[in-house]
Amino acid sequence: MYFFISLPVDSRTSAINLLTHLKKHRLDVFKLNVPINHWSSFGSMIELTEQLDGLCRQVLDLFNKLLTVDRDFVKSPSFVKNVDLNNKIERFVWPGDKYPRAALNDMFETFVDELALIRKNFELRSANYERSKRKMEDIRRRKNGTLREVDLANLVTQNDDFEFLEYFYVLIDRNERLENVDVEDLICVKEIAGDEEQRLVQCLGLRSKREHIEKQLAAKKYIVKRFESTNEDVDRIAIDFSVVEKGYFTFIDTYLLETFDLLLCVKLTKLYVDSVLQYGLPNSYIFLGSKDKSMDNVVRRWIKALKNFDFGNRVVDYKAFDERVAYNSVEEVLVDGNQ
Repeated sequence: MYFFISLPVDSRTSAINLLTHLKKHRLDVFKLNVPINHWSSFGSMIELTEQLDGLCRQVLDLFNKLLTVDRDFVKSPSFVKNVDLNNKIERFVWPGDKYPRAALNDMFETFVDELALIRKNFELRSANYERSKRKMEDIRRRKNGTLREVDLANLVTQNDDFEFLEYFYVLIDRNERLENVDVEDLICVKEIAGDEEQRLVQCLGLRSKREHIEKQLAAKKYIVKRFESTNEDVDRIAIDFSVVEKGYFTFIDTYLLETFDLLLCVKLTKLYVDSVLQYGLPNSYIFLGSKDKSMDNVVRRWIKALKNFDFGNRVVDYKAFDERVAYNSVEEVLVDGNQ
């Protein structure tokens, strides 16, 4: 499990001393480059941290939805398009071209717009993919499905009917005997095919009695299969579906990585706002990443490591890295591996 941690420093020297101190306590950390240094009134920042918390949940919800349909991630957890998400965290680089330095409220609106764009594209592409998939599955069922589903033309060759007689193709229960199919003006000739539930029987009946015969069959819960004319180009539909499917999963991979970047940026921005509210404005902040088993474990280890550490005279309202301060300084990011 990964965590982002923010700590106040009053100078570059203080930041170096902090990193050296953590290494002495054998805390495996990596430094994050977070170019956020804007602030507004405390009232608006309190409101903003609540908005960022809600946005985090929305981004994470979309991220999880994308994960459920990403085939590569299912096969190899934590990997997307050969990109290791764990490595992406540890070597995080703020995407300044997409999220340039700006006032916090403006940055928040940029995050909201990006989330809305990804969600809209995901919904549109998913709907298009599902339509194409349903059409392809329908073709597969009509070709290789159950007797009820498969096209009659894939089971028998359409023969010319006689002048006064015509063929009827009837589905009966698997365990029913042909001679028990008692329908006036209809004779069962032979069984054409069978599956686990039904049998397809070829029958002959009077052409002039077609309506009467079909009513009798329907009353006895038999199903009459008919030859259906279709102008569908099955090969073209299969090619179209292949193109749509490939494009869809390429899109999923791409936007999964985009959403992950967005998630990290939102969490780091929230951590920055929480840091300002926690430690005050006249400070700089160092952002670190750490890997551990749980939030409680992180807090215990960091309290022990930072006990009595001198953060500098410019750190406002800071006395000790106690449990309350620690929990406000840590942001959970991602559970790695299968979780």
